[in-house]
Amino acid sequence: MLWTSLCCLGSCALIVMSYRRLHALRAFARTTVSCLRRSATSNGDPGGSQAAALSADGRARVAELNEATIEVRARVEQPALVPRGCAKVAFLLGALISLMQAAHALDQADSRMWVGPLGSFVGGTLGALGCAYIGRMAEVEARRLREEWSALIRRSAQDVPS
Repeated sequence: MLWTSLCCLGSCALIVMSYRRLHALRAFARTTVSCLRRSATSNGDPGGSQAAALSADGRARVAELNEATIEVRARVEQPALVPRGCAKVAFLLGALISLMQAAHALDQADSRMWVGPLGSFVGGTLGALGCAYIGRMAEVEARRLREEWSALIRRSAQDVPS
């Protein structure tokens, strides 16, 4: 039962680690989107026509957006990389501990000895499913952030004269 408990705790730790990555992505999206909205409504003009009239301000804003674009691209490049890795580790952890316990239970004829390996396998599988779900949510969040960022870039390109 000790190994089953350790397996379940390990799976929970991997889920927490995946969720922390998702939370960091969401926090970055909140700060980025608020910065974008402030940038779009600079000088109290929601259309940005005053900023477009002044070419120096327009160029400075484009430079600022280019720098921010590099940071956004780096953050949303592979948002589900850590959760997917955690899902694989959780499943492997459950499977390996289950095999270890099953090998130990082969010597005994008691059918209750198979509860431990089954519990370990189920714990690892549930951990893998939880991490995979969090990875899917991270991909959706990153896609939404990319779309908002692209919309801002399109609006900025229209506001700045060439």
